Amino acid sequence: MFTAGNRYVIGLGANLGDRAATFESALSAMARLGYIQAVSRLFETAPVGGPVQPDYYNAAASLQTSFSPRELLKRLLGIEQKHGRIRNERWGPRLLDLDILWLEGIAVDEPGLRVPHARLEERNFALIPLLDIAPGAQDPISGKAYRDQPIARDMAGMRVCGLPSPLANFAAGERPPLSLWTPCR
Repeated sequence: MFTAGNRYVIGLGANLGDRAATFESALSAMARLGYIQAVSRLFETAPVGGPVQPDYYNAAASLQTSFSPRELLKRLLGIEQKHGRIRNERWGPRLLDLDILWLEGIAVDEPGLRVPHARLEERNFALIPLLDIAPGAQDPISGKAYRDQPIARDMAGMRVCGLPSPLANFAAGERPPLSLWTPCR
């Protein structure tokens, strides 16, 4: 049963266009789906797999919503499409990638949808932003804390390039008045 209290962590990734502005626009659209509780630090990371391509921005957002995982995925894919996402090459460059990384206390394994994300424990660029906003997150099947995974302490290939602004929590449908991330010095 899905209630207004379901807590998801959504991973954001992009390596084309104005990545930070795209994230802010996507988060504004996600706020229409529920309540954004927190936003992680903003990271720049090297691409994993695929063709030669620019570095990525990665972040995560905690979203409280009543949508089922399947319905939320459908809506996230719609947000990607509105931001120009075309899925024509696996692990290729992209304007926006939104993934359901984790759902508190619930595992899903259906065709085209696996939560927690299938490679979450292998990818620091997904796991570390998740832990920024859900430090106590556990695998819903094994009960193991993600923070105890060796990759959770491995910042290799990651550079922090923005800290979440106090304005990171904004009302549904509103654009934040200032950037969601304060650039690191």
